[in-house]
Amino acid sequence: MKEKIQFKYEAEIQGYIIAMPEIIHMSSIDEWIADFSLELASFPPEKRVVMLINTNQHNFESIQCLKTLRMFFYDNPIFLSNGVTVAFVVPEKYVKPHIESEVEAYFDCCEQAFMWLKSLVR
Repeated sequence: MKEKIQFKYEAEIQGYIIAMPEIIHMSSIDEWIADFSLELASFPPEKRVVMLINTNQHNFESIQCLKTLRMFFYDNPIFLSNGVTVAFVVPEKYVKPHIESEVEAYFDCCEQAFMWLKSLVR
């Protein structure tokens, strides 16, 4: 059985923590997108979406997994209308830790990503 991508709301960052399994399958991404889209449908129009996405070992089944995630982030109507702030946790061998902008950053540990998002809470 393939592990699911987990998500939960975290009040301290006023957003979601998304934890991916050790191996990330396309079916898990499709299921998460469907579930998370339902969660996002309840968002008020002015509420910015905040996410800490832990890609675990960044072990995707195929490049299609990454393409599907990218399309979800770039084409999602809630993200487009409300805005999104996201901290990605990725092993350093894939992406060097850095803050891309006020709404996007990359880290190699969850604690640093969490603290960055927490510092943005107003």
